[in-house]
Amino acid sequence: MSGELHQNGKLLAKIISAGEFKRGLDIVTDRGDYIQVLTMNYHIWHTIKAHRHTHRPRTVDKTQEAIVVLQGSVEVTTFGDDNKVVDVRLLKAGDIYILFNGGVEYRTTKNDTKMVEIKPGHYIVNSDDEDRELIQNDGNVQ
Repeated sequence: MSGELHQNGKLLAKIISAGEFKRGLDIVTDRGDYIQVLTMNYHIWHTIKAHRHTHRPRTVDKTQEAIVVLQGSVEVTTFGDDNKVVDVRLLKAGDIYILFNGGVEYRTTKNDTKMVEIKPGHYIVNSDDEDRELIQNDGNVQ
């Protein structure tokens, strides 16, 4: 189920299925992305050395996001930059979805579905700020 979604040569999203994690550390995003996502798959007693991150100024002018499905399932609809549906697929527990461009809609398909959303910076939920615009979903995949 892992894969990439493109529109007109532009990467819209990546999907990483939990059952397909590579052994060890795998950086699944590119250096120029505004979000960094890594998967880790280690044997027992592997240690990630104690560390902290130093202050390093960064400029982020675009919100990219990732979700991790912890429990249940989620139907994910990916939209292109033209707001047309490009792909619809079902994510299960352990799957990761990373949005780089375009838009997205999440719809839970089981009771008590639990997800974690990760994105850079602080985003004010339920505000009328300029960080997002709503897309009318007509349900038709282009």
